[in-house]
Amino acid sequence: MIPQRHNDDRLPQQEAAVWKEEAQARVALLVPSIGGGLVLLTVPGYFLLRAIPDTDIQLWLLLVALALCLRAVLLYRLQRQLRLQGSDQEILLQSRSQSQLVSRYSSILLAAVVGAGLWFAGPAPGLAVSLAITAIMAFYFFAMLTLLANDFRTFAVSAPLLMLQPAAYWATADTQGGLLALALMVLLAAGICVSWRSRQNFLQRVAIRFDNDRLVKELSQAQRETLAALAQAQQANREKSIFMAATSHDLRQPLFAIQMANETMLLQDLPEQVQNLLKIQAKSITTMIKLFNNVLDLAQFDRHEMPCTIVEFNLRNIQATMAEEFTNMARDKGLKFRYDLPDVVVRSDFDLVARLLRDIISNAINYTPQGEIIVSGNVFDGQVIVSVNDTGIGIHKSEHERIFDEFVHLQTAFGKEETGLGVGLAIVKQIDDLLGLNLQLQSEPGVGSTFSFSLAESRAG
Repeated sequence: MIPQRHNDDRLPQQEAAVWKEEAQARVALLVPSIGGGLVLLTVPGYFLLRAIPDTDIQLWLLLVALALCLRAVLLYRLQRQLRLQGSDQEILLQSRSQSQLVSRYSSILLAAVVGAGLWFAGPAPGLAVSLAITAIMAFYFFAMLTLLANDFRTFAVSAPLLMLQPAAYWATADTQGGLLALALMVLLAAGICVSWRSRQNFLQRVAIRFDNDRLVKELSQAQRETLAALAQAQQANREKSIFMAATSHDLRQPLFAIQMANETMLLQDLPEQVQNLLKIQAKSITTMIKLFNNVLDLAQFDRHEMPCTIVEFNLRNIQATMAEEFTNMARDKGLKFRYDLPDVVVRSDFDLVARLLRDIISNAINYTPQGEIIVSGNVFDGQVIVSVNDTGIGIHKSEHERIFDEFVHLQTAFGKEETGLGVGLAIVKQIDDLLGLNLQLQSEPGVGSTFSFSLAESRAG
C-alpha cells in the first residue's frame, strides 16, 4: 500500500505534476463532453418541447446550453494554456489556483442548471416527462463522474447540486416518488465514494510516476558521475603509463650504475664485515630493480605494447629455467617443492608463460608458512592444464578478484601484509588476458590455493 500524499507535504514539482495531470484529463474529455451536451440538448430536448410546450423547459434548455458553452470555452482556454506553458513548473504553479477555480465554478454552475430541470417543467408535467428529465440528470451524473474522476472536491460540490434537486422534487411530489428520491440519494452517495477512491488512486499514480522519474534522474546522474570518474581514472592511468614509458630509460640508468658499483666493490679485497654489507646491499639493489621492472612492465601492458611472440616449445624447458631457483627458495623456508610437468610441446609465448608461472610460484612460496608447493600439468582434449598448488594460508572468496588488481596488499592470517608493490598477480592477469590462458583460482583460508591455466598443445608435438 502506497502512503497517501497530501497537498501540504507534496513537493512543488509534484504539485505541478498533479495539477497538470488533472488539467490534461479534463482537456482530453473536451470533445466527449461537448458531444454529450449536444446529445442532451437535441434529442431529449426535442421530445420535451413536444411533450410540454407551454412550460419554461425552453428556458432550462437555453440555460444548459449557455452553461455548456461556457465550460467548453474554459476547457479550450485551459488546453491553450497547457500548450503554451509546457513543463515550466513555476508558471504551472502560479496559474494553478486560478484555473482550478474557473474549472470548478463552471462545473458547479452546469450541475446546478441541469439539476433544476424538473422545476422548469411546470406544476404537472406528467410521470413520463418527469422520469425522462430525471433520466437526463442521471445520465449527466455519470458523465460528470467520468469527467471529474480525478477532481474529488469539484465533484463533491457539483454532484449534490445536481442530484439533491430531483431527489427533493420526487420526495415532495404527489405521486409516490419516495423510493426514487431514496435511489437518487444512494446513487449520489455511491458516486461520491467512487470519486473519492478515484482521486486517491490518481494521486498514488502520480506519486509513483513522479518517484520513478526522480529515481531515473538520480540514476542517470549517478551514472554520469561514475562514467566521469572512470574517464578520469583511465586518463590518469594513461598518463602514468606515458610517464613511465618516457622516463624508463632515465630511471634505469642510476639503478644500473648503483648495481655495477656494488658488483665492482665486491671484487675488491675488503674486510669481511664490509663484504657482508655489500652482499646485503646487492640483494636490496636486485629487489629494487625487480620491482621497478615490474612497474614498467605493468605500464607496458596498460598501453597494450607488450610484445608477444607465439612459438612452439616443450613445457619442461620452462621448468628447467626456474627449477633450481625455486627449489632453493622453498628449502630456505623449510618447504617441499616439486615439479611434475609433462613432456609435451605447447604453443604460446615462451617468455610470458615463464613470467606468469614464475610470479605464481613466487607468490605461493611467500604465502606458504609450512607444507609443500606442487607444479603439475595434465593433458586433456588438446589442452595442457598447468596448476600450482600450495598448502598456504589461502585467500578468502571475497578477495579472489581483488588480488589481481594493481598495487593490492592483502592482510594475511598472521597479520602480515604482502611485501613488494603488489603488482605480481596484476601482471599475471595481464598475461592471461593477452594470451587467453583461462586463468582459474581455487582457494580456501587455512587450506591453500590452486592457480591453474591452460596452454594449447601443439599438433606437431
